[in-house]
Parts: sequence; C-alpha cells; structure tokens
Amino acid sequence: MVTLLRASGGGKETELAPQPTLADLQQLIANSGTWATLTSRLPPGISTTAQRAVHRTVQEAVTNVRKHAPGARAEVRLWHDAQHFGVTVTNTAPTRQSVALPSARHGLIGLRERAEPLDGTLTAEPTPQGGYTIELPALTWPARAQPARRRSALLRGTRPQPRWEATALARPDGC
Repeated sequence: MVTLLRASGGGKETELAPQPTLADLQQLIANSGTWATLTSRLPPGISTTAQRAVHRTVQEAVTNVRKHAPGARAEVRLWHDAQHFGVTVTNTAPTRQSVALPSARHGLIGLRERAEPLDGTLTAEPTPQGGYTIELPALTWPARAQPARRRSALLRGTRPQPRWEATALARPDGC
C-alpha cells in the first residue's frame, strides 16, 4: 500500500509539513465549507498529542457535517475544568437531502484511537433535534505529567484505565 501511495505522487518529493495545533483551528473551521463557529479556548500546557487529537476531531466532525448534513450549522466548543479538557462538535439537522455516501466509519475509529493515549474517549451520537454530536473528553495533565503516570503504570504491570467508556450509535443513514 505504501508503495502504491508513493507511486501516485508522480515522482515528486513530498515535503513534510508542521503538525496542526490548536492555533490552526480557526483556519480549519473557516475553510471547512460548513457554517461553523468556534467557542472558548483550552488552557495552555495541553500536550502536542492532545492538540493534534482535538484538531483531528474537529476536522473529522466538520467533514462529516459537510458530507452527511448538507446545510447544517455546526458549533465547535472547546471546554475544560480542573480535571478534564475536550471538544464538542454539534451540528443542527440538515436543511437539504444528503446523498448516500459510502462509509466504513474509519474516521470515527481513528478518533477513538487518538483519544485512548489521552485517557479519553470519543462519543458520537445523534441529537434529539436531528443533528449529531461528537465529543472528545480527556484528562487534563500538564504535558510533562502524562509519561510519568504511564511509566509507573507499566512498572506495576497495569495499564491506566480511561475514565469514560466509548459510545457509538449508528447514524440513521447507516454511516
């Protein structure tokens, strides 16, 4: 597969780009092709791994709004308290009929995998108003504290347990 992907570049060298951070969210939302707003901010000290997970969650959520809920509006809300931080993306019901697009739910599976190292989970479910919500809550840790906790757990022969259980509800259109 990697050979195929490399071959499709036509022999051009691929340049490495910086990984996205929270500073890139406003531009991501502005270029998303959806009516979306960003509210609030996360505290400083969120690890780069967590920043990428939040960015990727927002990217996947607004892409899903564009694909599966044409004409819907989305709100991207960053939030935090003393022990947790996260992002919640909620969209309204679509205003136009959507085209049935194939989906294997790989995007949501990937987001759940990104949440796991943060001791968080991803929740994706329909709203009572006909929209959809994706939420990523995770533990708030200074960037330096996370490896020490994992290292001590590994020395004890255990794995840190996430605080939430993942919830996945199928979309009405089967996506």
